Parts: sequence; structure tokens; C-alpha cells
Amino acid sequence: MEKDDKNEIETENGDMDIAVNANDGGKRCAEAYHDTARLEDRATGGECLKTAGVGGGAPDTEIANIDGGVPETETDADDGVLNTKTEAAREIFPKGLHAFLTKFMPHDRAAKLIACVLKSGVTGIFTGIIVFFFRMGYAALNGGGRYIYGLVAERPVFIPLLFLGLVILAAFMAAVLKFAPDSAGGGIPRSEGVVRGLLTFKWLRTLIASVAGSFISFFAGLPLGTEGPCVQIGAAVSEGNNAAFKTVEDNKRYVRTAGVAAGFAAATAAPIAALVFATEEANQKYDPFLVLSAGIGVLTAMAVASALSYAFGISGAFLEMGTIPALPLQYIWSPLLIGAFAGIAAAVFNKLTARASAFFRDLLGKSMKNTKFKSIERFVQIKRLILLIAVFAATGLLGLFWGDATGSGDKLITVVSAGKLAWYVLLILLIVKTVFIIFSTSSGAVGGLFMPMLTLGAITGGLAAEALTAAGVPDVYYPTLVAIGVCAFIGGAIRAPVTAVVLIIEATGSIVGGLYSIMAVFASITVLAILRVDSVNDLILAQLLTRKSAKSAENSDENSQIVAAVPKK
Repeated sequence: MEKDDKNEIETENGDMDIAVNANDGGKRCAEAYHDTARLEDRATGGECLKTAGVGGGAPDTEIANIDGGVPETETDADDGVLNTKTEAAREIFPKGLHAFLTKFMPHDRAAKLIACVLKSGVTGIFTGIIVFFFRMGYAALNGGGRYIYGLVAERPVFIPLLFLGLVILAAFMAAVLKFAPDSAGGGIPRSEGVVRGLLTFKWLRTLIASVAGSFISFFAGLPLGTEGPCVQIGAAVSEGNNAAFKTVEDNKRYVRTAGVAAGFAAATAAPIAALVFATEEANQKYDPFLVLSAGIGVLTAMAVASALSYAFGISGAFLEMGTIPALPLQYIWSPLLIGAFAGIAAAVFNKLTARASAFFRDLLGKSMKNTKFKSIERFVQIKRLILLIAVFAATGLLGLFWGDATGSGDKLITVVSAGKLAWYVLLILLIVKTVFIIFSTSSGAVGGLFMPMLTLGAITGGLAAEALTAAGVPDVYYPTLVAIGVCAFIGGAIRAPVTAVVLIIEATGSIVGGLYSIMAVFASITVLAILRVDSVNDLILAQLLTRKSAKSAENSDENSQIVAAVPKK
């Protein structure tokens, strides 16, 4: 055995391992090797370490391949997301493809590229299939519920039987929420939390409950839509994909983004808007691999949904607003007024939704530790059941006396765009729908807010159109004014202007109102900024995170009490 000041040679099982302390030259080698911004320096660093006879790399760093390998993970200074290195490559099945790509790019980039393409594609395919049949179920159940309400309205003798059925549906909804509490509400805020790594859920339970709970809401006529559950379905499928393929932590966000984008695209038949939504709203950041993952998920989901639509002879139309004529430049001031009005309406809606959600969450989650009840959970379930019965009963009353006010409102948008409703009817609809939507989603009933918000935007745009046509704007531009109102309301409510503009262009199939929609969205978001009102999804997500922190603190206190109660030996 031989020793010097810098190197110590140890013998074990006849193999010699060299441990080199980092002198000045070694540090320069390691720094050159780990400079991922300059590939030529990394190659130089590798040769430097080889020349020095180092088989293990710089101190405290494990190098997978001395000829050009890199550490397993490295922090990206731009966004803090860990870039997957050689370990990520091992989970990719086409090794030949990986070897080919690594000739043109680093190992981490090649591994990420293959992972994004393969797993995002699988996620998009399964999401497209599930969402297609989910929307078929929505069409059947929503129509069946309206038919029953109309039938009972003509035969009042069946009213007691109708409300008994609604109570039973409310009990089923309570059972679904007990089975999977994470399925409650609209779905988009929780899905955004999952994509960003802030929240978790049991993906299979949430997937099943999102479908079952939504079907109950659709059949009862609750004013909730399919888009939120579809996004949550995509998020659940992506989590199942991550679990099945054992995706490394660094790549999970990309697969989740693909699922969310695929769910949005399959629900709205607006692929570009889905791509923008995945980056602008779901992630609130831009990353090339996020865009790639979202794009692959959207393409595969749309391909599957389009093929199934063709096979079943079903139209994939999302919004039907009729012909949208171009607004002349002499009325260029009108979108600003519509946007300001829609911004005020969106701000009121966001604030009321957040406060109602917080109120009902506090009502259901109040602690009863100091009471004689041992099972707090049972009491909470009873309170939730009572709340759901009230929501379903209110839906029944509305369905009997005003059936058009029930449901998500997709058909109502067409009626409003045609200008068939008087201004006072639109005003009553706006008030009734706003209260009804907030009451329903705050109760925890499963269903989305996206289509209901589009409906509120159409009603808001209709009110603005009534005022503008009375002020001299020709009636022929009524549908255009309504479309601008839809864009301004949804853009302000979710604080995603690009998503709103692209969605309306894709949904209407016309770009003539693009400039005016941008102006209206700008005015709407300006109003919300002045009033300091955040996105409705961010407000609800903040409540979910607060509740999660409170539960964690409560569990920590309970564990501390248990430990303190254990007698010391």
C-alpha cells in the first residue's frame, strides 16, 4: 500500500479505487465538466478528468459516463425544475432511438424528448377516449333531465316523486364525494394544483368519481359543465400514466401538462386554445418541453376524439353562435365598453364564488373536538348531504318553472346570440344563473365552471348588445357583440386573455372579431386589476392550499399529543 498527501489508495476485493482530493487543477476540471451551458467545456472537462486518471469524477459527484456522461440531476437556473440525466434515459424503452438522439444533443435532452413524446401520446390517447364517451353521456343525461322536468311540469301529480328522486340523487352525490373528496367542485383549480406539484390526489378514485358525480349533476340539471371534469380526467389519466411507467419526479410535470391539455382539447374541440391554456393558465410559465408535451397530448386526443366522432356520427361542435359579421371600424369603441362591463360582472362573480366556497368549506369543516361526538367525519357527511339536498331541490324548482335556466347553458348561448330574449329577461337570467352556479359549485357538487362562465359571458354580452343597438349599432352585429362579451368575461374571470381570444376564434370559426376581442379582454382584465380581483381558479386553488396546510398542521398537533401521551419508560 502506498500513500501521499493528496491521494489515498485502498484495496478491496483485489480492485483498486482511486479517491482524488480536489486541488486547484481538479476543481477547474470539475467546473469545466459541469458547465452544461457550454458543451465544448464539458467535453474538455471529461478529457481533463480522464487524463488525471479519475474514474469517479469531482468530489461528491457521481459521473455516469466519463466519456461524456453527466450527473443524474442538475437544477435548471431558469425555472428550478430538475433536468433528468442518465437515470431518465433508463426508463425509456427505445434505446436505439435514444442512442441516435444523443449524437445530436445531451443525454438529458434526448431522454426528456423521448419521454415527452411517448408518455404524452399515451396520455392523450386514453384521455381522448374517456372524454369522448363522457361527453356522449352528458348529451344523453342532460337531455333526459330536461325531458323529465317538462313532463312533470305538465303533470303536477308527479312532483312529489320528482323531489324524492332528487333527494336520492343528492344522496348518491354525497356518497361519491365521500368516496373521492378530491373530485368536488369544478376540477380545473385542483388539476392546476396537481400540475404545478402543489396538490396530490388518488388518480383512479378521482377519475371514477369525476365521471360518476358529473353524470349525477347533468341528469339533475345542475348548472355545471363538462370542461372542468374533462380537465380533471386528463390530470387523473396522466397520474396513472406516471405511476404505470414509474416516471421520474423531474418529468411528471410534463406528462401532467399533456393530460390537462388533452382533456381541455377533447372537451372544447379547440386544440390551439388547449395548447395556450396548458401554458398560460395551468402552468403559468413557458418551457419548451411543456409546450411539446401539451402539443403531443392535444394532437393525440383530438385525433382519437375526431375518429370516434366520425365513427359514431356525432358533431364535435363546442359553441354554436351563428354567423359572426365583422364590426366596422366606426364602432371600434364598443368592444371597450363591453369589456369594461364584462370585467365588472366577472369581478363580482369571482369574489362571490370565492366567498361562498370559503363559507361552505368552513361550514362543513368545523371541528367538534370538544363535543361528545367521536366521529366528526360522520357529522360532516350529514351536513354535506343536507346542503346537497338543498341544491338539488332548488334545481328541481327551477326546472319546473324555468327549464331553460337549468343545465350548463350551452343551448342558452345560441338563444342569446340570436337576440331572441328581451333585456329584462337577460338581466333576470344573469342574476339567477350567477346565484345558481355559485350555490351549486360551492356545495361541492361535481361539475365544471367553464361552460357556465361562458354562458354568463353571453348573457353579459347580450345585455351590452341591447344597450349598444339601442344607441345606434345595427342589429346585424348583435351576435358579434355577444361573442365579444363571451370572450371578455371568460378572459377576465380566469385571467387568461390569450386563451380566451383563441378559444372564441376557434369556436366561432371566424377571426374577424379577433382585434375587437383583444380590446375587450384588455378592458376586462384592466377592470379586474383595478379592483384587485384574481382569477377564479387561483382563488379556489388558494383555498385548497390553505385547507391542506390547516389539515397538515392539525395532524401534526394530533401526532404531538399522541407522542406526549405515551408514558416514558
